[in-house]
Amino acid sequence: MEKQKKPQIRFKKYTKEWEQHKLEELGIATSGTSIESEFKEGEKYKVISIGSYSENSTYNDQGIRARSSEKTKKRILNKNDLTMILNDKTSIGRIIGRVLIIDEEDMYVYNQRTQRIEPYHDKYDATFLYEMLNAPQIRKKIYQKSQGNTQIYVNWSTIKELEYMIPELKEQKEIGQMFKKINNLIELHESQYKKITNLKITLIRKMFPEKDKEIPEIRFKEYTQKWEKRKIEEIFEYERPDKYIVKSEEYSNNSKTPVLTANKTFILGYTDETNTYTKEKESILFDDFTLDTKYVDFPYMVKSSALKILTLKNKETDDLKFNYELLKNTKFNILGHARHYISVVQPKEIYTTKKEEQEKIAEIIKKIDKLITLHENQISKLKEVKKTLQNKIFI
Repeated sequence: MEKQKKPQIRFKKYTKEWEQHKLEELGIATSGTSIESEFKEGEKYKVISIGSYSENSTYNDQGIRARSSEKTKKRILNKNDLTMILNDKTSIGRIIGRVLIIDEEDMYVYNQRTQRIEPYHDKYDATFLYEMLNAPQIRKKIYQKSQGNTQIYVNWSTIKELEYMIPELKEQKEIGQMFKKINNLIELHESQYKKITNLKITLIRKMFPEKDKEIPEIRFKEYTQKWEKRKIEEIFEYERPDKYIVKSEEYSNNSKTPVLTANKTFILGYTDETNTYTKEKESILFDDFTLDTKYVDFPYMVKSSALKILTLKNKETDDLKFNYELLKNTKFNILGHARHYISVVQPKEIYTTKKEEQEKIAEIIKKIDKLITLHENQISKLKEVKKTLQNKIFI
């Protein structure tokens, strides 16, 4: 079968067929060797080793530094060098073959099992190569050459003959710059997401009283009364989720009702089953084993009987969103793999306030949550755009 020589989408002014190039032809390749003897806290050089490669192909700073020595002088990276990791700590290949692009001169050194590639800049654009080699369908070529069981690896001698379709330099540069702009937008939203999330954490810490204190550090000036101590069982009532558990775990994105969990995944998929939870407009999903919690304000179904559905005992005296944040930020004694809600959570005493103050605090948190969700959605959309472009451009 003849190789595809043109991408599915490209800039209109380019019509020339892409040409085949071997990995070893892209630049000067040098294998890393152990420099662990040169590691020293507080020194200049950041070290690139297996832990430096993240799943989104950006540099993960582990805080490891190396001193300047005869050994490290041979391992100093230049701006726009590429480094490729030849090992993986897993069998499913989350990082093997991933590439980093060096963004600063005389700042990084590379350790063993990392391959340095110094691109021939008269033929290849470093940013294009970085994006191409990290594209999932392209990186798969390296994974398919891997060896080992629990921890897999490849040797440079095995993969250097791999072939890639590459356009002329001008087209490379335009493609590289396009992806760079997308990456910058993703980084911008990720930075804003992180700042707003940290703001929320700080506000919650200061707007809720610290342990054994009756008044928070900051509050609305019209409120001066002490917060009162109450047991969690006085605030929430719970329901077992049995009636709302899906019968089938064959989910579809075309279905309407989300199937939820209380852990980080949150939405497992969507179902057309109809026994949805709609009893209350707002509720809290509580995992009886992990103590994970999620605030929910839409109809849903669940997968697991390990959950409890929490609602307010008295809407006249309490606000659910406020008490969700209070519950989420309360520390409990973990019993290991055991149910916690009845024996550990319900008897716990916490400080809370009158509903009017609860609602004002909840309103601030809701506004912050909207901003967090906005940036989460933008990040997700941009990553999906990037993935689509990778699939249609790199061949």
